[in-house]
Amino acid sequence: MAALYRFGVLVVVFGGFLALNSTGFYATVGIYSMLIGFLIGIIGLLQPSLRASE
Repeated sequence: MAALYRFGVLVVVFGGFLALNSTGFYATVGIYSMLIGFLIGIIGLLQPSLRASE
C-alpha cells in the first residue's frame, strides 16, 4: 500500500481519538482532521491507478 494511504489512516485515527476524547474546539479539530485524513486516504488509494493510466 502507498505511504500516502497509511498517512491518511493515521490522521483518521488521530482525529477520531481527538474527537471522541475532547469537547469544543478540539473536538471540531478532530472531526475536520478525520475528514482530511479520509480524503488523503482516498487519494492514496487512487494514486497507483492514476500512474497506470498514464
